[in-house]
Amino acid sequence: MRKLLFEALDTAADGVFIVDTDQRIIYWNQAAQRVLGYTSGEVLGQFCLELLGGRDERGLEICRRHCR
Repeated sequence: MRKLLFEALDTAADGVFIVDTDQRIIYWNQAAQRVLGYTSGEVLGQFCLELLGGRDERGLEICRRHCR
C-alpha cells in the first residue's frame, strides 16, 4: 500500500512530503525538491520542524514537536 501511494505521489505536480509518527520525513517528491530546493537525500530522516520551521502570517511558530 505504502509503495503504491509513494509511486502515485512521485508524479504529482504539487510538492508533497510525508512524516512518520515521530515527525521525521519519510517521503519527499520531486515537486517538493523543485519548490523547496532540497533533494530527498538531504531531507529524509530529518524532523520536518527543523527543515521547514513554519510560521503563520503573524510570525508565530507553527512547526513544533507533536504538532498536528
